[in-house]
Amino acid sequence: MAKLPIGQVNDLLKTGKIFAAEAERKEGQFWPEWADEGKTVLAANVDMPARVPNPLNANRNLTICNSIHSRGVYGAVRTLADPASRDANEWRISTTFGDARSFAILMSAVIRTKVMTLDFNSPDVVLNKWAEGRRMISLGRDPGNGRSY
Repeated sequence: MAKLPIGQVNDLLKTGKIFAAEAERKEGQFWPEWADEGKTVLAANVDMPARVPNPLNANRNLTICNSIHSRGVYGAVRTLADPASRDANEWRISTTFGDARSFAILMSAVIRTKVMTLDFNSPDVVLNKWAEGRRMISLGRDPGNGRSY
């Protein structure tokens, strides 16, 4: 019901659902990165915090935190809740999206064995971003194959 131009695709990855986003008539896919050839050690995940109007209560918003793998959901939550980074991340959201009621951010988290709290101001963290009334902006690299969109 959120109607975001970012979704997750089934059946392409055995361990989760990859993100797919549309931008200027192109579709980008965002895959995790692995630390080993057997794809057993996760090196980088793709996470998504988003904020949209609540379709069931017009006076409220919903914050959605999603990821390819479950550890990344916790990482997406921490970008908005961790006292060490939330103020800087909220400032970046405010300056990037202004008064847009809906936005979404695809970000790359280097995990290996730990869930990381990401800083939206760090290079290579934000892969993609979108705001209500705008096309997808700043499509970044595709972690699955290194292509840019």
